[in-house]
Amino acid sequence: MQIARVDKLHQCGVFRGFSWPDVPDLQEFARYNLVYGWNGSGKTTLSRILRSLELREPPEGGDIVLQLSERSVRGSEFGEVPPETIAVKVFNQDFIRDNVFRPGDDEMNPILVLGERNIESQQRIDDLTRELDLLIEELAAAETKEGDLRRDLDHHAQTGARTLKDLLGNQPTSAYRNYNRGHYETRAAAMITAGDAEMHQLSEEERAALVQRQAETQRDIVSLPEFDPVDLAELEAKASDLLATTVTSTALEELVRDPALAAWLLDGLQLHAERSTEDCLYCSRPMPAERLESLNGHFEGSHGELMKDLDSAMAKCEAGANTLEALGSQLPVVDQIYADLSAPFAEARDRLSTKAGHAQSFLQRLAGDLQGKKERAFEVVRLEYQAPANGRDEFASVAGIVAKHNESCAEVEASVVRAREALESDFIAHRLDAYKRLSFRLKMTEFTQKQARRRSRQVREEIAQLESDILDHRPPANDLNADLRDYLGPGAMQLAVNERGYTLMRDGRPAKDPSEGEMTAIALLYFLRTLHSHGFDLTRGVVVLDDPVSSLDDNALFTAASYIRRRTQDAAQLFLLTHNFAFFREMRNWLRNVKGQRKRDPAKQPASFYMLRCSVIDETRASALRPLDPLLAQYESEYHYLFSRINCAANSADSDLEDNYALPNMARRLLEAVLAFKHPQSETLWDKVNRLSFDEVKKTQLLRFLNVYSHDETIGAPQHDPTLLAESGTALANLMDLVRSVDPEHYDAMVTLVTNAAADEDDE
Repeated sequence: MQIARVDKLHQCGVFRGFSWPDVPDLQEFARYNLVYGWNGSGKTTLSRILRSLELREPPEGGDIVLQLSERSVRGSEFGEVPPETIAVKVFNQDFIRDNVFRPGDDEMNPILVLGERNIESQQRIDDLTRELDLLIEELAAAETKEGDLRRDLDHHAQTGARTLKDLLGNQPTSAYRNYNRGHYETRAAAMITAGDAEMHQLSEEERAALVQRQAETQRDIVSLPEFDPVDLAELEAKASDLLATTVTSTALEELVRDPALAAWLLDGLQLHAERSTEDCLYCSRPMPAERLESLNGHFEGSHGELMKDLDSAMAKCEAGANTLEALGSQLPVVDQIYADLSAPFAEARDRLSTKAGHAQSFLQRLAGDLQGKKERAFEVVRLEYQAPANGRDEFASVAGIVAKHNESCAEVEASVVRAREALESDFIAHRLDAYKRLSFRLKMTEFTQKQARRRSRQVREEIAQLESDILDHRPPANDLNADLRDYLGPGAMQLAVNERGYTLMRDGRPAKDPSEGEMTAIALLYFLRTLHSHGFDLTRGVVVLDDPVSSLDDNALFTAASYIRRRTQDAAQLFLLTHNFAFFREMRNWLRNVKGQRKRDPAKQPASFYMLRCSVIDETRASALRPLDPLLAQYESEYHYLFSRINCAANSADSDLEDNYALPNMARRLLEAVLAFKHPQSETLWDKVNRLSFDEVKKTQLLRFLNVYSHDETIGAPQHDPTLLAESGTALANLMDLVRSVDPEHYDAMVTLVTNAAADEDDE
């Protein structure tokens, strides 16, 4: 599979909106492809896109689409292109940096020579190397993740420990005064192992009670008074019967009508009987026997029994009321009870007081009603109310809480410890899910690192074993040294073999100062050697060379061209990109004479020629791939092309800004070429122009035009207004006048030549 064309390059480096179908007469790539373009025209961008395809990595930049034979591939899909589909080797500055002169490294990678039996082993090394890179990335990511998780877990445990210390360590004797992260993690780990977190979780009420308990100090035992309340229901029934009882006797009518008098006389009879006197204690006279007999008859019998029963019931009421009244002052107060019991104790005490008050009021009322019955012994009295509860149950509730208090007094220290432990377990249990999640993720990350390190050791050991089996880079070193002697001449730098690769030597010592030309030569020869090694099949592969002869002198340039021609002619597809016209000319002349190039149908010719041209679109430099200009294709010098472009622009009545962008640099190079031939002395361009007998105004305008607009690589520099390029026609016309003035015959010959070339192109 080959690269047929670049369908789209949008917002990719200097390619702002290139589309292959938009360029007329642009033939698809052939087997051999020569691309000419000045610096900054996009050669490096193209080579980096193809290097991304080589590495199976998405290229940086915007929208990129390549046509690979019959398959269209976007830049983002480069990683999905199967290795067997297309193999690419790219020589550019990135290759040199990554493989030859690496920053901070004095050594080059070795070239591995593979035989048929070693191809499988080398493929295995490549696979293992990729796996090792992924393992290193995985390990680095896991280490970073471990650090983050460990910080999160430490923060979780430290925050929890600090909270428990503040809550439970507020007493001098508390073991939680020195509570720390280790204690927290130990308890959490134990809870995870036991799986009993849920049973340690408390309700809000339980938690509040334990918070109070854990802050308690030793208190005194509390006692309760004896409390045997009257059975109010029984007393109510007895009183009801008494109130309903009536007396039958020999009644004195006046006493029945006057209960007060009857009561007074009854008391008097009892007093006389007690003193055994027959004289009236009121008047000291003897009491008439008949009167005593009538009074005794009135009060004796059932009346007397009723009075005794009423007195007995009243006594019970009074005794019960007195007991209830004394109870309130005999109960303990809330402050005597432990704080965790104080609330329920206060509630129970209040209920008891309320019940006791109701019972006391009932007894007092009942006693009054019984007293009234004594005066109404001959009447039926109805009890209109019922007895309340006597407070026995409420007293039992109070007694139960007091019992708990007294139990706590006996074991207060143990209960405080239990309360603190329960609160600790509750707090950790509620946060255990977060702790488990962080701990699990941390353990998984540690496990991942362990596995990655173990696998990395295995991979490195296997790579080392495979390389020891197939690595033999002394023969390629000898071959490369022979190339260097041939290329750079006797006494050239040589490569010394070591375990990792090659060390650059000069006169037997490591070379620390190779020239730019030497580095270019070594890198190029190294690359050309790799085309015949390391599992790359040149006859099926695509080779790309981006400016392979930069910084070389003319002699080295021609030698390099010879090496490139010999080492790449068997490639399935070749791309040569250059800004050096001498190298372009060498490659052009070679490709003109390859077999089949003289076929009339360009689509069937094995070699195609292109150029990169820059223009300005919306004040932004933009490049495009175009067919090679005929003057560059036909003549042995770039000068013909420059003269044609300048002459055309100077005589054009209307031109686009984008067409004028490259003209200042072209004008400068044309003028330098003319004056170098006519005035070869060593002077600056400005000195040479000023020595000419030419219109001073035109010279000044021309020099200013070249000074401002040539040799700029960006738009928007000081004094550089791109819109003024539209006025370049006048300056270029002045340049043509200057060339005519310097050498009229040469000027006329060149005008005739470029005019005929343009006419021939139009005819075609």
